[in-house]
Amino acid sequence: MEGMMANGGKKLEDNIQCEIFEILLQEAQDSYKPEIIKELQNNTEEQLASNVQTIVEWIERWREENLGL
Repeated sequence: MEGMMANGGKKLEDNIQCEIFEILLQEAQDSYKPEIIKELQNNTEEQLASNVQTIVEWIERWREENLGL
C-alpha cells in the first residue's frame, strides 16, 4: 500500500509540473512574438541532450551578438 501511495504522489507531482509548464508556455506565447518562442520536448535522454546543446548555442549566439564576446 505504501508503494502505491508513493507512486500516486509521483504521478501527482508530474501532473502539477506539466500543468505549470503549460501555463508558462501559454504566458510566453501571449507575451512574445511567435518566432522567438520555441517549445522543447524532453521525453527522452536524446531529446534532453539535444535541447541542452541547442540552449548553449542560443546563449553563445546571443553573447556574440549582444556583448561582442
